[in-house]
Amino acid sequence: MKEFKREITINFGWSSDNEIEEIDDSHISALEEHARDKILEMTKEGYTSGELFLESEPIFDSNGNYSEDENRDYIGWWSLTAKTL
Repeated sequence: MKEFKREITINFGWSSDNEIEEIDDSHISALEEHARDKILEMTKEGYTSGELFLESEPIFDSNGNYSEDENRDYIGWWSLTAKTL
């Protein structure tokens, strides 16, 4: 019986659009989910790498005022490599 095996590696990373700030821990799961969805979509179109972008939802303080300090946009990248084993 002939076998075919392939190893696929996907790398991705994110950074805040504000280089000084760290990525908020509460945003990590949303970033991972968005990356998986976008990578799957783009690989179906034949891409093996690309950019990622995610805007955070507008955040309002307890008085209903828009809080620009709390809003963050994230930018990132991803790449896929495959090798036949």
